[in-house]
Amino acid sequence: MSRVLLVFTAAVFFINCQSTPISQDFDGQESVSQAAEVNQPTNCLTNNQSENCALVLNTIDFEIPETSCNPYELMVDVSTGFYTPAGLGDGSTSRIDWEFLPAGNGGFWTTSINQPVPPNTSGSISMVGCFTFGNQQTLKITRTIIDQLGNESNTLVVEVENPAKSKAQNNSVSAFEFQTSSFSIN
Repeated sequence: MSRVLLVFTAAVFFINCQSTPISQDFDGQESVSQAAEVNQPTNCLTNNQSENCALVLNTIDFEIPETSCNPYELMVDVSTGFYTPAGLGDGSTSRIDWEFLPAGNGGFWTTSINQPVPPNTSGSISMVGCFTFGNQQTLKITRTIIDQLGNESNTLVVEVENPAKSKAQNNSVSAFEFQTSSFSIN
């Protein structure tokens, strides 16, 4: 009898050690992140249903502040709205790729998202840069956010037409300089 009781106690102990504790605050509507591997889609479990809960960029827009960018021609503030069902942790980054069209320079810049973002959060991120169009007509800006596991959001693109075409020189080269970045949670 004591041998059966010992085996039963050991079995219960091992089962409990392998189970995942459930928080007392758990609400069936909250998503639980289950990222299996880096660069794999993030899945969430909501009411025992698996669903894609990847980071989503939902809006992109730009403003041209009146602030000067000497020696650059134009300051551009790119603002992007996002929704993150699984949250963002340390190591998450924001990336902007830029390219002057039809045949100018291109490049990118990244900034760290320095504050953790809880699950089911909407927010926005703004990045400001100064640009010289040179003899180019359009500035194409592409935005992505990469979470702490390396999962990449969808991509949004906005195009900025050269507002000072009459100033462009035929020999002028397009250029860029990063200024600032800001982040907010709604």
